[in-house]
Amino acid sequence: MSDVAPPPCSFLAPPPAGVFSPHGPSLSLTCRPAAMLDEAVGLGAVTVLGVLEQAYFSLQVIYARRKYSVSPPCISGPPEFERIFRAQANCSEYFPIFITILWTSGVFFSQGLSSLCGLLYLYGRLCYFWGYAESAQGR
Repeated sequence: MSDVAPPPCSFLAPPPAGVFSPHGPSLSLTCRPAAMLDEAVGLGAVTVLGVLEQAYFSLQVIYARRKYSVSPPCISGPPEFERIFRAQANCSEYFPIFITILWTSGVFFSQGLSSLCGLLYLYGRLCYFWGYAESAQGR
């Protein structure tokens, strides 16, 4: 018996010894959940950070509504409000795509590299939000 641990997930692992299938030999998915959870901490942290960033963007819209007296459900008002509102909407539109790509690349490729790219994306979105919220002359 070997002391080498199997990989966290093996998609082409044969069934355990002694398991008989009437359909002939088959392949199964075998996983070590604890190892996968340890490795997914980076992806989870980037996900939580992304959710907090979305909350920050939403709070900025709330503050802008109060500052420029734009009551919900109105989405038009002074240009300053509209820029903040549009920046938040733009970031929210792409968030589901970001989360999907983050986790898919993390599970099937490299979790560390995916987490790093996720952090860079979130920083880029924050810079985008601040830049879009500024007046066109201030950019």
